[in-house]
Amino acid sequence: MADHPVIAPAASQRHSSDPARPTAGSATAAAAAPPAPAAGPLSPEHLALLAEGRRRTRKVRRAAGYATASGWTLVVFAALTFTGVLFGDFVSLAIAVALAVLGANELRGGAELRRFDAGGARRLAFNQLGLGVLIVAYASWSLVVALRDPALAGLQQSTGDAGIDEMVGQIANLVTYGVYGGLAVVGVVVPGLTAWYYHSRGRIVRAALAETPSWVIDAMRATSG
Repeated sequence: MADHPVIAPAASQRHSSDPARPTAGSATAAAAAPPAPAAGPLSPEHLALLAEGRRRTRKVRRAAGYATASGWTLVVFAALTFTGVLFGDFVSLAIAVALAVLGANELRGGAELRRFDAGGARRLAFNQLGLGVLIVAYASWSLVVALRDPALAGLQQSTGDAGIDEMVGQIANLVTYGVYGGLAVVGVVVPGLTAWYYHSRGRIVRAALAETPSWVIDAMRATSG
């Protein structure tokens, strides 16, 4: 009796090797595969323009940060000076109010500069000139008060020796003029140079606005904090 070929195993083999039928392993691998990353909204050209815009405005942002620090410093000095009112010194009150106004104006100018507003540079420059006037006025007033102080005149009669008393008086006057005269010089030089520095940032802002696409400026303003 002839042996007949077994059909079922062949059919089973043909069924298992069918490439169209997914296996359990391939289905698991497909499910575990991460999705393809979506393309970003900005092209490399856009990113390059943003980087160039930040490079152009680096000095402006640095000046804005300096103005913020300077403004808060003036506010702190205003608060410390105001304590003189507790001892009946109303000159301290006037100086404290002036320092507070200058500090608030410095903070406002820094915020404008951070938004790339050229008017902020102008505000900061004039504010520094105002600070210089305040320092010179305070130094001049303090010099007059010190020279009229009876204690200074008393130094010229402290030893009883006319020659020594005269020398002591000259030294005291020299120190007084040196202290308050030096303060006046600082009030002219430092705020004057700072005013020039802020004024020069205004030119940079105007150049950046002219050379940078408006959407880049808007993006930097939105992220300036």
